[in-house]
Amino acid sequence: MPFHSWFSISLMSSTAPIGEGWWSRLERPWVEDPMVDQYDVGAIAWATGDIPVLITTIILAIQ
Repeated sequence: MPFHSWFSISLMSSTAPIGEGWWSRLERPWVEDPMVDQYDVGAIAWATGDIPVLITTIILAIQ
């Protein structure tokens, strides 16, 4: 879990797109701003990793 969280936070706080050269060659018309896309991916990764772990921890603590 810690790696997942730190990786997600680093994606969200980055000032430059990761793999910018590769992503720019794909010419994806639906991505207007790669930094917004990267931030959204980091937020999704963080939420999908931490929320289930938090729920599981609470259930285990109750039991």
